[in-house]
Amino acid sequence: MVAALTYRLRAKVDGTGVTIRFGLLGFPWRHLELSDIREAAVRELTTFGDGGLGLRFNAVTGTTAYKVRGGPALELTLENGRTVLVSVDDPETGAGLVNDLIAQGVTRID
Repeated sequence: MVAALTYRLRAKVDGTGVTIRFGLLGFPWRHLELSDIREAAVRELTTFGDGGLGLRFNAVTGTTAYKVRGGPALELTLENGRTVLVSVDDPETGAGLVNDLIAQGVTRID
């Protein structure tokens, strides 16, 4: 018998920034402040590109990838020039929301 593991990857966008939770228990997690994000876009990922599936870091390019599959992904370009990739469903909506919040200069929602 083969047990199937379900890996979860979630990205939450709100007025404070983007929070990424990975794994069954939501760990590891990372929070990116809006002030640290230059822009958001959608990028197509291959299944085994950027080092494969899972949490990957490329020291040469400064790219961190949170991947559970290939396909469209949320691409966050940071102010320090690094890139964060997150393979989530509907990255278009996430990218639009991040860019709108950055444009509005929102730093906190009460």
